Amino acid sequence: MRFLSIFLMSLCATMPASAAVLYVSSGNASIVQVSSAGVVSPFVTLPDTPSPHGLVFDGSGNLYAADFNTDEITRIAPDGTVSLFATLPANSQPFGLAIDRNGNLYAADSNSDHISQITPGGTVSRFATVHAPVGLAFDSNGNLYATDSGGRSQISEITPGGVVSIFANLPATGMPRGLAFDSNGNLYAAESNLDEISKVTPDGVVSVFAVLPTGSSPHGLAFDGSGNLYVADYGTDEISMVSPDGLTVSSFGTVISNPNFIAFEPVPEPASVALLCGGLVCYIAGERGRKK
Repeated sequence: MRFLSIFLMSLCATMPASAAVLYVSSGNASIVQVSSAGVVSPFVTLPDTPSPHGLVFDGSGNLYAADFNTDEITRIAPDGTVSLFATLPANSQPFGLAIDRNGNLYAADSNSDHISQITPGGTVSRFATVHAPVGLAFDSNGNLYATDSGGRSQISEITPGGVVSIFANLPATGMPRGLAFDSNGNLYAAESNLDEISKVTPDGVVSVFAVLPTGSSPHGLAFDGSGNLYVADYGTDEISMVSPDGLTVSSFGTVISNPNFIAFEPVPEPASVALLCGGLVCYIAGERGRKK
């Protein structure tokens, strides 16, 4: 077994860390795929979900999308089958989504100042009260973080028990949207009104990580396995890729109508041996993946 582990670790070290497919919710009632080469292709159109926002995958490869207009959460199975997963209270206007280690889904109800919790069975309850929440992200300890885009430009921290505190104050005019953690526990926020990405250290120190082209209006954020940060530029209809040091910003995918939030496809569920390394799972055989 020891030799198998050494072999698997060696295999992981040689695998490309950014080969996963990126999924993007767009302003034309659809979700598109962006390949590792930056090629954009349709995934699903959601006729009953005219304004998909937050995206998140569960451990089984199901993709969830928050609908800002209908107060619904849609589930898309790995084979592309679309179904209604949960209905939130009226006028919730959900933005970001996040999922905890137990499979519970969380929705940022931006208009009702709440974060809803939805069990794997679809039962909805109020988890915490947070002013105008938009972006959501979990840290490695199970604490949930939420951006406040309602004029306070803050990031709130919510413990697993639902206790809320202010984690960091962002630039006053930034209008923060999406959140994402890197592998070192630093938190990143998309400053949609400043065309910048803020970096927040684990102890709450805020700095400018990257400056995007004028008019980008960044929304969703996601990291790949190599530490590159991907940004949904709502204002320029493209996806930007930011290098790990924040110094290089390049175009990754274009011609996406008003991209909102993004999520990387998880590595396929194994039918045999797996090893976790560097935030990715490397499989030897028997992979079962998302239907392309």
